[in-house]
Amino acid sequence: MSHPPARPARPAPRRLALAPALALGLGLALAALPAAEARRGPADPLEGFDAQVRQELAAWNVPGAAVAIVGPAGPVLLEGFGVANRDTGAPVTPDTRFAIGSITKGFTATLLATFVDEGLLAWDRPVAEVLPDFRMADPVATETLTLRDLLTHRSGLPRHDMTWYRSGQTRDALYAGLRYLPPTAGLRDRAQYQNLMVMVAGRMAEQAGGRRWEDLLKERLLVPLGMGATGFWTQATGSSPQFASGYAERDGELVRTPFLDLTGIAPAASLASTARDLAAWLAFQLDRGRAGEIRLVSPGQWNELHRAQVVAEPLPFPEFTNDAYGLGWRVTSYRGRPAYGHDGMVDGYSAVVMVVPGNGFGIAVLANRDNSMLPLALALEAADRLLGAPPSAWSARLRRWQDQQRAARTALDEAQAIDRKAGTVPSHPMADYAGEYTHPAYGALHVIFKDGGLAVNFGGITSEISHWHFDTFRAPMGRLPAQNPTFLQFGTNLQGDVETVAVALEESASPIVFRRRPSPVMSDPDYLARFVGSYEADGTTLRVAQRGKGLLVETADGLAIELAPYRGTEYRAADGSGARAVFSPEQGRATGMLLITAHGAVSARRSAPGGGRP
Repeated sequence: MSHPPARPARPAPRRLALAPALALGLGLALAALPAAEARRGPADPLEGFDAQVRQELAAWNVPGAAVAIVGPAGPVLLEGFGVANRDTGAPVTPDTRFAIGSITKGFTATLLATFVDEGLLAWDRPVAEVLPDFRMADPVATETLTLRDLLTHRSGLPRHDMTWYRSGQTRDALYAGLRYLPPTAGLRDRAQYQNLMVMVAGRMAEQAGGRRWEDLLKERLLVPLGMGATGFWTQATGSSPQFASGYAERDGELVRTPFLDLTGIAPAASLASTARDLAAWLAFQLDRGRAGEIRLVSPGQWNELHRAQVVAEPLPFPEFTNDAYGLGWRVTSYRGRPAYGHDGMVDGYSAVVMVVPGNGFGIAVLANRDNSMLPLALALEAADRLLGAPPSAWSARLRRWQDQQRAARTALDEAQAIDRKAGTVPSHPMADYAGEYTHPAYGALHVIFKDGGLAVNFGGITSEISHWHFDTFRAPMGRLPAQNPTFLQFGTNLQGDVETVAVALEESASPIVFRRRPSPVMSDPDYLARFVGSYEADGTTLRVAQRGKGLLVETADGLAIELAPYRGTEYRAADGSGARAVFSPEQGRATGMLLITAHGAVSARRSAPGGGRP
């Protein structure tokens, strides 16, 4: 196992004197607590917190973290801990940049509130009135889904994250694919966390503002708030020395995570920021939409952003009650006090923002390890100190919760063996399953035949797949290769050819069906030219011409059949009628054609080559 170099000498922690207003607020909070909870005075509730952070970094195996704690008069703690890069030993500072993932949603919602204030958008206006090309699989959702629905996760769609995760799909492609994504609930039935819908909300901002979401966010929020170090996570920014390197644990070792392109869902998850900039964001929260003397969001829309609007899945801890979603925020009660916030997790990074407005403080914790509970543990430990609550051992409790979740997944994995049909074999030779399969929203999935076995490449992940039973195979196809196994079931058509693969990508949804894509060679004009010409059968002439990326067959009685590539030298009716033509090649050109339609089959010999592209 590799180890980071010795930590360089560090300046003393930057802990500012507790602001009088915050001290007063804490005093009032303590007065409201039972005597057993009021044993810590308000003078310096964060005493020893620096040492606790360093201890938790080691316990959670996280290289580095940055913390911002803000009261009504500004930051009371702004500090970096650990290292930003394990190879160089560069320390984390308040100005080290981290990816903040879904914390971006609160920024996008606030941006949209500025347009609502101006009357250019409305929370309850249908999306289709702003974006006429908006389409969902559910026609009712297409017509009635609103901006409020997008930001409160009640569209009816499950996550469908593998449409964008390392898929390389553009924002436009993801938007166009929405109509092909199956819902798992009715519109407004319940909250189901969804990144693509927030991407659509960002598109609505672009329609209202006439500019890119990125430009609007800078102009309307980041610049007025002085958040000059906050920007959009790109390959260039992620490799800059000011950016913390991201890490994940693999087989007990921390390894660097590859860059994850988030531009496809940028309004949902693409921001990178620093503790210092997030301190400005927290101050903006505590000042309820004001940046100094400038009001960016009206009081009415500010309340709308942070109002509970749909019930959320509760956290399994009694300190949290009334869990709900607001607009781009998770809204709750923490120890009986109104609070809101959001976490952010992307490859290599974890972050949490938490605001307790009635008690006048906000907390942000950034870390450079993915799927880590450290930011949440530290945020809750800090909140308890500021509220004067007794120690709650949040780190140990969150670790137990995480272990329980892992144990449940392992048990589910083992239970799947109950349904396995022993002694079965695939219906085809392994090579027959290989090929490219596509879905209009999820993109391409490649099945690879190598050394007598199969592997699958999807979302930037290549995994070997093993036979499970019949035509079902099993692959470790989770968000990362080591996570939950996924089943793939191949399907054949009436002719016995392998034509589809259904992949269980959503736990709550039916498998996503990918269809085999013909070889691109079959659409190449030079390849198509070998089939073009006249064919004779029993005194009648059939003419074949090139049509777009396929062929057109015209019969003597005026029937015209458009054919699309299928496999090898076989082309099938583009309208799905079942007609097909199979050509007999010889020395690079077709010598015959078998045309099969609902009226019968005709075997024809080529009489003359031809040309033309009608």
